[in-house]
Amino acid sequence: MKAKQYILVMTLFTVLIFCQNLIAQRMGQRGFISRNQFGSELFLYEIYNFADPSDDSKSLVEFYFSLVNDILTFVKAEDGTFKAQYEINIIFYNKKNQALAENSIKKEKIVNSYAQTNSRINPYQNYMSVSLPPGEYYYVVKIIENNIPEILVEKTKINLRPFQNDRLHISDIVFVDKIDCEDDPVIFKPNLKSSFDESQSDFTAYLILYPQKNSDSLTIEYKISNVDRAQIFQKSETLAAANNRIPYCIPFKDVIKKPGQYYLSVKVKSGKQAIDNQKIFHVNWSNVKLQQNNLDLAIEQLKMIAHKDIISKIKEAPESEKKDLYDQFWKERDPTTDTPENELKTEFFQRINFANQNFAESFPYSNGWETDRGEIYIKYGPPTQVERQQAELSNPGIEIWYYANIDRKYYFADRNGNGSYRLVKVE
Repeated sequence: MKAKQYILVMTLFTVLIFCQNLIAQRMGQRGFISRNQFGSELFLYEIYNFADPSDDSKSLVEFYFSLVNDILTFVKAEDGTFKAQYEINIIFYNKKNQALAENSIKKEKIVNSYAQTNSRINPYQNYMSVSLPPGEYYYVVKIIENNIPEILVEKTKINLRPFQNDRLHISDIVFVDKIDCEDDPVIFKPNLKSSFDESQSDFTAYLILYPQKNSDSLTIEYKISNVDRAQIFQKSETLAAANNRIPYCIPFKDVIKKPGQYYLSVKVKSGKQAIDNQKIFHVNWSNVKLQQNNLDLAIEQLKMIAHKDIISKIKEAPESEKKDLYDQFWKERDPTTDTPENELKTEFFQRINFANQNFAESFPYSNGWETDRGEIYIKYGPPTQVERQQAELSNPGIEIWYYANIDRKYYFADRNGNGSYRLVKVE
Protein backbone atom coordinates (compact mmCIF):
# COMPACT_ATOMS: atom_id res chain seq x y z
CA MET A 1 0.00 0.00 0.00
CA LYS A 2 1.35 3.43 -0.89
CA ALA A 3 2.34 5.74 1.96
CA LYS A 4 -0.37 8.35 1.29
CA GLN A 5 -3.06 5.68 1.06
CA TYR A 6 -1.86 4.13 4.31
CA ILE A 7 -1.97 7.48 6.11
CA LEU A 8 -5.50 8.14 4.84
CA VAL A 9 -6.71 4.67 5.85
CA MET A 10 -5.20 4.94 9.35
CA THR A 11 -6.64 8.42 9.87
CA LEU A 12 -10.10 7.38 8.77
CA PHE A 13 -9.90 4.24 10.94
CA THR A 14 -9.00 6.23 14.05
CA VAL A 15 -11.71 8.81 13.48
CA LEU A 16 -14.22 6.08 12.60
CA ILE A 17 -13.59 4.35 15.94
CA PHE A 18 -14.01 7.70 17.67
CA CYS A 19 -17.29 8.34 15.80
CA GLN A 20 -18.65 4.88 16.57
CA ASN A 21 -18.00 5.38 20.28
CA LEU A 22 -19.45 8.88 20.08
CA ILE A 23 -22.70 7.63 18.51
CA ALA A 24 -23.03 4.70 20.91
CA GLN A 25 -22.59 6.94 23.93
CA ARG A 26 -24.93 9.62 22.62
CA MET A 27 -27.65 6.98 22.21
CA GLY A 28 -26.98 4.85 25.28
CA GLN A 29 -25.61 7.34 27.80
CA ARG A 30 -27.20 10.67 27.14
CA GLY A 31 -25.60 13.33 29.27
CA PHE A 32 -22.83 11.03 30.48
CA ILE A 33 -20.39 13.92 30.88
CA SER A 34 -22.24 15.03 34.00
CA ARG A 35 -22.18 11.51 35.49
CA ASN A 36 -18.65 10.99 36.63
CA GLN A 37 -18.22 7.30 37.43
CA PHE A 38 -14.60 7.94 38.38
CA GLY A 39 -15.80 10.13 41.21
CA SER A 40 -13.91 12.81 43.06
CA GLU A 41 -11.86 12.42 46.21
CA LEU A 42 -14.01 11.13 49.06
CA PHE A 43 -12.60 13.51 51.65
CA LEU A 44 -10.73 16.74 50.95
CA TYR A 45 -9.41 19.28 53.42
CA GLU A 46 -7.17 22.30 53.79
CA ILE A 47 -5.89 24.10 56.88
CA TYR A 48 -5.28 27.85 56.73
CA ASN A 49 -3.39 29.90 59.32
CA PHE A 50 -4.63 33.41 60.17
CA ALA A 51 -4.24 35.80 63.09
CA ASP A 52 -6.84 35.45 65.82
CA PRO A 53 -8.86 38.70 65.54
CA SER A 54 -9.79 38.56 69.23
CA ASP A 55 -6.31 37.79 70.64
CA ASP A 56 -3.15 38.76 68.76
CA SER A 57 -1.09 36.45 70.99
CA LYS A 58 -2.79 33.45 69.41
CA SER A 59 -2.83 31.86 66.00
CA LEU A 60 -6.12 30.90 64.33
CA VAL A 61 -6.54 27.63 62.46
CA GLU A 62 -9.39 27.37 59.96
CA PHE A 63 -10.02 23.78 58.90
CA TYR A 64 -12.08 23.49 55.69
CA PHE A 65 -13.25 20.12 54.46
CA SER A 66 -15.59 18.42 52.02
CA LEU A 67 -16.93 14.88 51.91
CA VAL A 68 -19.22 12.89 49.63
CA ASN A 69 -22.10 10.56 50.46
CA ASP A 70 -20.03 7.53 49.51
CA ILE A 71 -17.91 7.91 52.63
CA LEU A 72 -20.91 7.74 54.98
CA THR A 73 -22.95 4.84 56.38
CA PHE A 74 -26.64 5.22 55.52
CA VAL A 75 -29.56 3.41 57.17
CA LYS A 76 -32.97 3.07 55.56
CA ALA A 77 -35.68 4.84 57.55
CA GLU A 78 -39.34 3.89 57.91
CA ASP A 79 -40.38 6.63 55.47
CA GLY A 80 -38.22 5.06 52.73
CA THR A 81 -35.44 7.63 52.88
CA PHE A 82 -31.84 6.87 53.80
CA LYS A 83 -30.19 8.67 56.72
CA ALA A 84 -26.60 9.05 57.87
CA GLN A 85 -25.62 10.64 61.18
CA TYR A 86 -21.99 11.53 61.69
CA GLU A 87 -19.55 13.82 63.45
CA ILE A 88 -16.33 15.31 62.06
CA ASN A 89 -13.77 15.93 64.77
CA ILE A 90 -10.35 17.64 64.67
CA ILE A 91 -8.01 17.39 67.67
CA PHE A 92 -4.71 19.22 68.24
CA TYR A 93 -1.91 17.70 70.35
CA ASN A 94 1.38 19.01 71.67
CA LYS A 95 4.71 17.18 71.44
CA LYS A 96 3.85 15.22 74.60
CA ASN A 97 0.73 13.85 72.89
CA GLN A 98 -1.53 15.87 75.17
CA ALA A 99 -4.80 17.02 73.57
CA LEU A 100 -4.90 20.83 73.78
CA ALA A 101 -7.83 21.86 71.59
CA GLU A 102 -10.56 20.35 69.47
CA ASN A 103 -13.65 21.20 67.51
CA SER A 104 -16.39 19.16 65.88
CA ILE A 105 -19.45 19.32 63.64
CA LYS A 106 -22.41 16.96 63.88
CA LYS A 107 -24.60 16.47 60.82
CA GLU A 108 -27.42 14.34 59.51
CA LYS A 109 -27.63 13.62 55.78
CA ILE A 110 -30.92 12.41 54.23
CA VAL A 111 -31.24 11.11 50.67
CA ASN A 112 -34.20 9.62 48.83
CA SER A 113 -32.67 6.59 47.14
CA TYR A 114 -30.04 3.92 47.67
CA ALA A 115 -28.17 5.13 44.59
CA GLN A 116 -27.71 8.53 46.22
CA THR A 117 -26.01 6.94 49.23
CA ASN A 118 -23.11 6.04 46.90
CA SER A 119 -22.99 9.42 45.20
CA ARG A 120 -19.71 11.27 44.76
CA ILE A 121 -21.16 14.47 43.37
CA ASN A 122 -22.21 17.64 45.20
CA PRO A 123 -19.94 17.11 48.23
CA TYR A 124 -20.87 18.66 51.56
CA GLN A 125 -18.43 21.43 52.58
CA ASN A 126 -17.97 23.16 55.92
CA TYR A 127 -15.26 24.46 58.26
CA MET A 128 -14.18 24.60 61.90
CA SER A 129 -11.74 26.88 63.68
CA VAL A 130 -9.39 26.49 66.62
CA SER A 131 -7.27 29.13 68.34
CA LEU A 132 -3.89 28.21 69.85
CA PRO A 133 -0.65 29.94 70.84
CA PRO A 134 1.96 29.90 68.05
CA GLY A 135 4.09 26.78 67.99
CA GLU A 136 4.41 23.19 66.79
CA TYR A 137 1.43 20.86 67.05
CA TYR A 138 0.00 17.63 65.68
CA TYR A 139 -3.58 17.16 64.55
CA VAL A 140 -5.85 14.21 63.83
CA VAL A 141 -9.16 14.26 61.95
CA LYS A 142 -11.81 11.64 62.73
CA ILE A 143 -15.28 10.77 61.54
CA ILE A 144 -17.56 9.27 64.19
CA GLU A 145 -20.58 7.17 63.19
CA ASN A 146 -22.67 5.17 65.67
CA ASN A 147 -20.13 6.15 68.36
CA ILE A 148 -17.36 4.42 66.39
CA PRO A 149 -14.47 6.74 65.43
CA GLU A 150 -12.55 6.26 62.20
CA ILE A 151 -9.45 8.26 61.32
CA LEU A 152 -9.71 10.35 58.17
CA VAL A 153 -6.37 12.15 58.60
CA GLU A 154 -3.49 10.46 60.44
CA LYS A 155 -1.50 12.44 63.00
CA THR A 156 0.04 15.31 61.03
CA LYS A 157 2.54 17.98 62.08
CA ILE A 158 1.65 21.65 61.78
CA ASN A 159 3.47 24.86 62.74
CA LEU A 160 1.27 27.80 63.72
CA ARG A 161 2.90 31.15 63.08
CA PRO A 162 2.89 34.19 65.39
CA PHE A 163 0.98 37.29 64.29
CA GLN A 164 1.98 39.87 66.91
CA ASN A 165 1.69 43.43 65.64
CA ASP A 166 5.34 44.33 66.23
CA ARG A 167 6.17 42.86 62.83
CA LEU A 168 4.71 42.56 59.33
CA HIS A 169 2.80 39.32 58.66
CA ILE A 170 0.69 37.68 55.94
CA SER A 171 -1.72 34.80 56.27
CA ASP A 172 -1.69 31.59 54.27
CA ILE A 173 -2.80 31.87 50.65
CA VAL A 174 -6.30 30.53 50.03
CA PHE A 175 -7.41 29.60 46.52
CA VAL A 176 -11.14 30.19 46.17
CA ASP A 177 -13.91 29.37 43.72
CA LYS A 178 -16.38 31.93 45.08
CA ILE A 179 -15.64 35.17 46.93
CA ASP A 180 -16.95 38.70 47.39
CA CYS A 181 -13.99 40.83 48.35
CA GLU A 182 -16.29 43.72 49.27
CA ASP A 183 -17.87 41.76 52.13
CA ASP A 184 -16.86 42.50 55.71
CA PRO A 185 -15.93 39.97 56.86
CA VAL A 186 -14.99 38.38 53.55
CA ILE A 187 -16.94 35.20 52.83
CA PHE A 188 -15.39 32.67 50.47
CA LYS A 189 -15.70 29.12 49.20
CA PRO A 190 -12.19 27.61 49.14
CA ASN A 191 -10.89 25.46 46.34
CA LEU A 192 -9.62 22.51 48.38
CA LYS A 193 -7.76 20.88 45.48
CA SER A 194 -5.86 24.02 44.40
CA SER A 195 -7.14 22.99 40.98
CA PHE A 196 -9.55 25.13 39.00
CA ASP A 197 -11.86 22.94 36.93
CA GLU A 198 -14.88 25.07 36.17
CA SER A 199 -15.03 28.24 34.09
CA GLN A 200 -17.69 29.53 36.52
CA SER A 201 -15.06 29.67 39.27
CA ASP A 202 -13.81 33.09 40.37
CA PHE A 203 -10.18 31.95 39.90
CA THR A 204 -9.00 34.03 42.85
CA ALA A 205 -6.42 33.85 45.63
CA TYR A 206 -7.25 35.36 49.01
CA LEU A 207 -4.99 36.34 51.91
CA ILE A 208 -4.86 38.79 54.80
CA LEU A 209 -2.07 41.31 55.31
CA TYR A 210 -1.13 42.29 58.87
CA PRO A 211 0.89 45.56 58.94
CA GLN A 212 3.28 46.21 61.78
CA LYS A 213 2.08 48.66 64.41
CA ASN A 214 2.42 52.39 63.51
CA SER A 215 3.32 51.71 59.85
CA ASP A 216 1.79 54.09 57.29
CA SER A 217 1.70 51.85 54.22
CA LEU A 218 2.81 48.59 52.72
CA THR A 219 3.49 47.33 49.22
CA ILE A 220 2.29 44.01 47.86
CA GLU A 221 3.81 42.50 44.75
CA TYR A 222 2.63 39.26 43.20
CA LYS A 223 3.48 37.33 40.10
CA ILE A 224 2.22 34.22 38.33
CA SER A 225 4.62 31.84 36.58
CA ASN A 226 3.97 28.75 34.49
CA VAL A 227 5.35 25.25 35.00
CA ASP A 228 8.62 26.32 33.31
CA ARG A 229 8.93 29.20 35.78
CA ALA A 230 8.36 31.72 33.00
CA GLN A 231 6.58 34.77 34.39
CA ILE A 232 3.23 35.46 32.73
CA PHE A 233 1.88 38.20 34.99
CA GLN A 234 3.10 40.65 37.63
CA LYS A 235 1.48 43.43 39.63
CA SER A 236 2.52 45.75 42.44
CA GLU A 237 0.27 47.87 44.66
CA THR A 238 0.80 50.21 47.61
CA LEU A 239 -1.84 50.11 50.35
CA ALA A 240 -2.56 52.34 53.30
CA ALA A 241 -1.91 50.56 56.61
CA ALA A 242 -4.82 52.16 58.44
CA ASN A 243 -6.14 48.82 59.76
CA ASN A 244 -4.35 46.02 61.58
CA ARG A 245 -5.69 43.50 59.05
CA ILE A 246 -6.14 44.06 55.32
CA PRO A 247 -8.06 41.39 53.33
CA TYR A 248 -6.62 41.13 49.83
CA CYS A 249 -7.86 39.37 46.67
CA ILE A 250 -5.78 38.34 43.66
CA PRO A 251 -8.00 37.48 40.67
CA PHE A 252 -6.19 35.71 37.85
CA LYS A 253 -8.94 34.32 35.62
CA ASP A 254 -8.12 36.71 32.78
CA VAL A 255 -4.40 35.97 33.05
CA ILE A 256 -4.47 32.20 32.48
CA LYS A 257 -4.75 31.32 28.79
CA LYS A 258 -4.35 27.53 28.86
CA PRO A 259 -4.50 24.58 31.27
CA GLY A 260 -1.43 23.65 33.27
CA GLN A 261 0.47 24.08 36.51
CA TYR A 262 1.19 27.58 37.81
CA TYR A 263 2.98 29.28 40.70
CA LEU A 264 1.64 32.27 42.60
CA SER A 265 4.35 34.22 44.44
CA VAL A 266 3.46 37.02 46.86
CA LYS A 267 5.89 39.48 48.47
CA VAL A 268 4.88 42.18 50.95
CA LYS A 269 7.14 45.04 52.11
CA SER A 270 6.74 47.63 54.83
CA GLY A 271 9.71 49.85 55.69
CA LYS A 272 12.70 47.54 56.17
CA GLN A 273 10.55 44.46 56.67
CA ALA A 274 9.61 42.02 53.91
CA ILE A 275 7.82 38.70 53.89
CA ASP A 276 6.85 36.36 51.05
CA ASN A 277 4.77 33.29 50.31
CA GLN A 278 4.26 30.97 47.35
CA LYS A 279 1.71 28.37 46.36
CA ILE A 280 1.15 26.05 43.40
CA PHE A 281 -2.18 25.73 41.61
CA HIS A 282 -3.49 23.93 38.55
CA VAL A 283 -5.97 24.91 35.86
CA ASN A 284 -8.11 22.21 34.25
CA TRP A 285 -11.04 24.23 33.03
CA SER A 286 -14.13 22.76 31.42
CA ASN A 287 -14.81 25.77 29.19
CA VAL A 288 -14.37 24.39 25.68
CA LYS A 289 -13.85 27.78 24.06
CA LEU A 290 -10.83 28.54 26.24
CA GLN A 291 -9.02 25.51 24.84
CA GLN A 292 -10.17 26.04 21.27
CA ASN A 293 -8.86 29.60 21.32
CA ASN A 294 -5.35 28.28 21.90
CA LEU A 295 -4.57 27.03 18.39
CA ASP A 296 -1.17 25.48 19.11
CA LEU A 297 -2.60 23.45 21.99
CA ALA A 298 -5.65 22.43 19.94
CA ILE A 299 -3.41 21.21 17.11
CA GLU A 300 -1.26 19.23 19.54
CA GLN A 301 -4.36 17.55 20.96
CA LEU A 302 -5.31 16.21 17.54
CA LYS A 303 -2.72 13.46 18.05
CA MET A 304 -5.42 11.58 19.95
CA ILE A 305 -7.34 10.91 16.72
CA ALA A 306 -5.22 12.03 13.74
CA HIS A 307 -2.12 10.61 12.07
CA LYS A 308 1.12 12.38 12.90
CA ASP A 309 1.65 13.39 9.25
CA ILE A 310 -1.59 15.36 9.25
CA ILE A 311 -0.58 17.14 12.45
CA SER A 312 2.89 17.87 11.04
CA LYS A 313 1.34 19.36 7.94
CA ILE A 314 -0.74 21.78 10.03
CA LYS A 315 2.14 22.63 12.37
CA GLU A 316 4.59 23.30 9.54
CA ALA A 317 2.20 25.51 7.58
CA PRO A 318 2.68 29.30 7.62
CA GLU A 319 1.00 30.95 10.62
CA SER A 320 -1.57 32.56 8.30
CA GLU A 321 -2.70 29.11 7.08
CA LYS A 322 -2.70 27.04 10.28
CA LYS A 323 -6.18 28.07 11.40
CA ASP A 324 -7.69 27.30 7.99
CA LEU A 325 -6.07 23.85 7.87
CA TYR A 326 -7.23 23.11 11.40
CA ASP A 327 -10.79 24.17 10.60
CA GLN A 328 -10.70 22.12 7.40
CA PHE A 329 -9.68 19.02 9.39
CA TRP A 330 -12.83 19.25 11.48
CA LYS A 331 -15.07 20.31 8.60
CA GLU A 332 -14.20 17.13 6.71
CA ARG A 333 -15.22 15.07 9.75
CA ASP A 334 -18.48 16.84 10.61
CA PRO A 335 -21.09 14.05 10.95
CA THR A 336 -23.98 16.48 10.35
CA THR A 337 -22.98 19.03 7.72
CA ASP A 338 -26.51 20.42 7.55
CA THR A 339 -26.32 21.75 11.14
CA PRO A 340 -24.17 24.60 12.53
CA GLU A 341 -22.62 22.38 15.23
CA ASN A 342 -19.85 19.90 14.58
CA GLU A 343 -20.87 17.24 17.10
CA LEU A 344 -17.65 15.29 16.71
CA LYS A 345 -15.52 18.33 17.50
CA THR A 346 -17.70 19.29 20.47
CA GLU A 347 -17.51 15.77 21.87
CA PHE A 348 -13.74 15.68 21.38
CA PHE A 349 -13.21 18.81 23.47
CA GLN A 350 -15.67 17.67 26.11
CA ARG A 351 -13.62 14.51 26.53
CA ILE A 352 -10.38 16.49 26.75
CA ASN A 353 -11.84 18.73 29.44
CA PHE A 354 -13.20 15.73 31.33
CA ALA A 355 -9.76 14.10 31.19
CA ASN A 356 -8.12 17.29 32.45
CA GLN A 357 -10.50 17.44 35.40
CA ASN A 358 -10.17 13.78 36.39
CA PHE A 359 -6.81 12.38 35.27
CA ALA A 360 -4.24 15.16 35.76
CA GLU A 361 -1.07 13.92 37.48
CA SER A 362 1.24 15.86 39.80
CA PHE A 363 4.54 13.90 39.86
CA PRO A 364 5.61 15.16 37.40
CA TYR A 365 2.69 17.38 36.45
CA SER A 366 0.78 16.30 33.35
CA ASN A 367 -2.52 17.59 32.04
CA GLY A 368 -5.20 14.93 32.10
CA TRP A 369 -5.34 14.63 28.31
CA GLU A 370 -1.61 13.81 28.24
CA THR A 371 -1.90 10.81 30.57
CA ASP A 372 -2.53 7.16 29.69
CA ARG A 373 -6.00 7.19 31.22
CA GLY A 374 -6.78 10.48 29.49
CA GLU A 375 -5.75 9.12 26.09
CA ILE A 376 -7.96 6.04 26.40
CA TYR A 377 -10.89 8.10 27.65
CA ILE A 378 -10.59 10.59 24.77
CA LYS A 379 -10.40 7.83 22.16
CA TYR A 380 -13.12 5.54 23.48
CA GLY A 381 -15.19 7.62 25.87
CA PRO A 382 -16.35 6.51 29.33
CA PRO A 383 -15.82 2.81 30.01
CA THR A 384 -18.78 0.54 30.62
CA GLN A 385 -17.35 -0.42 34.00
CA VAL A 386 -14.42 0.61 36.20
CA GLU A 387 -12.93 -1.80 38.72
CA ARG A 388 -10.47 -0.58 41.36
CA GLN A 389 -8.00 -2.64 43.35
CA GLN A 390 -6.46 -0.87 46.33
CA ALA A 391 -2.68 -0.82 46.74
CA GLU A 392 -1.23 -3.44 49.10
CA LEU A 393 2.26 -4.04 50.52
CA SER A 394 3.91 -5.19 47.29
CA ASN A 395 1.15 -4.48 44.78
CA PRO A 396 0.30 -1.10 43.24
CA GLY A 397 -3.18 0.37 42.97
CA ILE A 398 -4.95 -0.86 39.84
CA GLU A 399 -7.79 0.46 37.69
CA ILE A 400 -9.40 -1.82 35.13
CA TRP A 401 -11.56 -0.19 32.46
CA TYR A 402 -13.93 -2.47 30.56
CA TYR A 403 -15.50 -1.43 27.24
CA ALA A 404 -18.42 -3.68 26.29
CA ASN A 405 -18.84 -2.21 22.80
CA ILE A 406 -15.32 -3.21 21.74
CA ASP A 407 -14.95 -6.12 24.21
CA ARG A 408 -11.68 -4.84 25.61
CA LYS A 409 -10.11 -4.23 29.03
CA TYR A 410 -7.43 -1.66 29.86
CA TYR A 411 -5.31 -2.12 32.99
CA PHE A 412 -3.70 0.94 34.63
CA ALA A 413 -1.25 0.66 37.55
CA ASP A 414 -0.12 3.31 40.04
CA ARG A 415 3.32 1.74 40.55
CA ASN A 416 4.82 4.69 42.40
CA GLY A 417 1.85 5.20 44.68
CA ASN A 418 1.55 8.89 43.74
CA GLY A 419 -1.55 8.81 41.56
CA SER A 420 0.32 8.45 38.26
CA TYR A 421 -1.41 5.58 36.50
CA ARG A 422 0.31 3.86 33.56
CA LEU A 423 -1.28 1.56 31.01
CA VAL A 424 0.26 -1.84 31.70
CA LYS A 425 -1.97 -4.31 29.85
CA VAL A 426 -4.75 -4.54 27.27
CA GLU A 427 -6.99 -7.60 26.93
